[in-house]
Amino acid sequence: MGLAVLGPDVNESLKGFSVTKDSVVRFGMNAIKGVGEAAVEDIIAERESNGPYTSVFDFISRINQRTVNKKSLESLVLAGAMDSFKEMHRAQYFYAPPTDPLTGMERLVRFGNQFQASSSMATNSLFGEMAMPDVKPPAIPECKPWDLPELLDREKDVVGIYISAHPLDGFKFEMEHYGITPIKDME
Repeated sequence: MGLAVLGPDVNESLKGFSVTKDSVVRFGMNAIKGVGEAAVEDIIAERESNGPYTSVFDFISRINQRTVNKKSLESLVLAGAMDSFKEMHRAQYFYAPPTDPLTGMERLVRFGNQFQASSSMATNSLFGEMAMPDVKPPAIPECKPWDLPELLDREKDVVGIYISAHPLDGFKFEMEHYGITPIKDME
């Protein structure tokens, strides 16, 4: 139909498909395999009450990690719902350097747990409101981004379709310049 459809995004998506301010269809988070309805509701409720998530560290420190667990986070990343956070690309969430067995996702989850535990201690202290201990965001190891076929395969596993690109996009030049006939034009 010629309509632009954007992938899921933790800062814009609702439960189901929706229309953004720019009149573009946005993929709903309920359509992502591995992300439960309670997780989606918590992500949306937190975003609506405290504003959009500014970074992946802001996101992980604000969400309820009982409903938005590691599996849900992995599915959100694979579907591209965290791509709006430019400080990390999808491969970094799953990369563990040879010197340290922790993946980027495990580092984020630990940071979120530590941040929420320290803010809970500061709130529930005997002496009232105390200064919250400073919990530093972890250093996420650098790695090479996934190539297009791997990124799309992982995306298709959790969403069911290709959203961010198409596997043949890497061959557009060849298709346009070497006389390749599209299947729809073949007899």
